[in-house]
Amino acid sequence: MTDEVETPRSYIKWATLAAISAIVKKNVWTEKYAYKVYPNIYVMLVGPPGITKSYATSLSKQMVESINNTKVISGMNSIEGMIQEMGSASLDERGLPVVGTNAFICSNEFTNLLLDNPQAFSVLTELYDACYNIGNSWKKTLKSGKVELKDPYLTMISASNTAHFNDKLRTVDIEGGFIGRTMVVLEKDRHRINSLIRKPGRTFNVTELKDELLRISRLKGEFRWADEKTMSLYETWDMDFKNQTKTDTTGTFRRMPDHVVKVAMLSAIAEGDDLIFTYPIIERAISTCEQLITNIRSVTAGSGSAANSQAIYKFMQDLIGADGYRMDHSMMLKKNYGNFDVWEMAKIVETLTQAKVITMEIIGPRTYYQLTNDAVVNYLRGKES
Repeated sequence: MTDEVETPRSYIKWATLAAISAIVKKNVWTEKYAYKVYPNIYVMLVGPPGITKSYATSLSKQMVESINNTKVISGMNSIEGMIQEMGSASLDERGLPVVGTNAFICSNEFTNLLLDNPQAFSVLTELYDACYNIGNSWKKTLKSGKVELKDPYLTMISASNTAHFNDKLRTVDIEGGFIGRTMVVLEKDRHRINSLIRKPGRTFNVTELKDELLRISRLKGEFRWADEKTMSLYETWDMDFKNQTKTDTTGTFRRMPDHVVKVAMLSAIAEGDDLIFTYPIIERAISTCEQLITNIRSVTAGSGSAANSQAIYKFMQDLIGADGYRMDHSMMLKKNYGNFDVWEMAKIVETLTQAKVITMEIIGPRTYYQLTNDAVVNYLRGKES
């Protein structure tokens, strides 16, 4: 439906995952025995002006509104007004009361989403986690007075360019947990160039999705693991990932294992009614979430930030020694255990990508890094001389 539009494919994908997250609500979960993981996500689409981010957020909003089983909050709001809207009574499409405090925040422009309030993002951070308090109320004292929400479940999608994103968020918001809970989807180019003055063969029509969305809204139950092989895949990745992670002021890495589970749940739900984690679904979820690390590094630390020169040198040497000057993400990390961690590698990748020394390619569940032709030529010339 959306292939003819210029909007990047990743924006469409995450807009759809956000809509599924809002529609399925707390009806499904994954047991981690110390707590349950629910599929609520915060998504931030980041890119230059004119890359049609708003098209993606609009699709997400249309999908959620078509089911009418959760409140949709959009436009410019104060955090107090948003909470008041979440707490107001509402009816579903059958005229029955909506159980619990469920809301979907959807904004075409992140800077206009919330009016300035130093509490705003700390409140959104708390509400993200509030769904883990089963059967309890979320209570908070704001400038406007005390508020209480019963069993809240909040999801969000918004969009911004890098400049506005950095201008809106304070250091305390970046390091206080809001960014760590947010899937930052960064794109720099359109999916394609199309003036769209001629009618496409297909256009987005939410009515065609209604049966699928209703199916999703009716799902209930706990996710299960397909087999021992799938559980081992996640456990091995989880251990390797945590051992690689040394420094992270945003909290992203500590939450990445749960991000993977959330994305896997939403992907499985998109495919069918079986609440089962299969090997391909977990593999794709890991790859999808690892791709976000470079995005977060880029938007919070600035493009092309200098990385440790010794770590860059080691990264480059491994690429030079690899077959075809190409290596996948996991292999690069394994070869450099003790030299740099996932967070530091994200910084290296961003630096070398901006310098046009390497390219990053995603094939199926894997991410590959490759030296550019110019970099190879320069290396060979240097070696010859």
